[in-house]
Amino acid sequence: MRGMLGLKSRLLKEIYRTKFKKMKNNQFQKNFRTKSIRLKDYVAIVAGGGRGIGKAIALELAKEGLKIVIAARTAREIYNTANEIKSLGSEALAIKTDIRSSSDVKNLIKKTISKFGRIDILINNAGIGIFKPLVKTSEREWDKVLDTNLKGTFLCCKQVLPMMIKQRKGIIVNISSIAGKHGDAYYSSYCASKFGIIGLTESLAKEVDKFGIKVYTVCPDRVNTKIKQKDVAKKVFSLCLPTCKIMTGSSIDIFWK
Repeated sequence: MRGMLGLKSRLLKEIYRTKFKKMKNNQFQKNFRTKSIRLKDYVAIVAGGGRGIGKAIALELAKEGLKIVIAARTAREIYNTANEIKSLGSEALAIKTDIRSSSDVKNLIKKTISKFGRIDILINNAGIGIFKPLVKTSEREWDKVLDTNLKGTFLCCKQVLPMMIKQRKGIIVNISSIAGKHGDAYYSSYCASKFGIIGLTESLAKEVDKFGIKVYTVCPDRVNTKIKQKDVAKKVFSLCLPTCKIMTGSSIDIFWK
């Protein structure tokens, strides 16, 4: 008799555990959908959005109903990304931009505001790398990497901030790298630029917090597959949610096994 009662008790516990887990999953999905709806019609600029991580981020945000502005130097790539976004049912604007150029970045912001009237999110993803010994790195190569990765991030932040300050809200996500936290041989120019992005993020976050603007750095390990690109994109999306609890100025590492 005791055995039967014990078995019945275990069965009831398992039924309630399964039911609770299902309810919890349904509530999570409901909350996630609600958060996504709250981002609908937001405007996001993705610098370096024509391919790789930037493209994955642009598509991830577009799936959630955001209006996307793709900026990069290669026209064919940004127009292809824009067409993919439009096929998802979201609005997209492709603007050929060299983020090393102050006039190009000013044009990017001006056209975005003219088209959409607001800017809610800036993703600074554009970047290049030159991998060689420091003694063999030319001054021109050094400048090219630092101007693209670090100066470009500075220019985009500088030009977007007046609009975000006016709105009293905004989110900036700067894409750095694990190489921005741990230097490695032959990566001197790349590491210098990525370390700089983290410092810029931490400083800027303290400057603009009073305006309701959050600034983050995402530091992925080596991203060499589309699956990893999507993982980074999902993390960036989570930082853009109004309910994100991560402290502004934080650097978020992404590793894979």
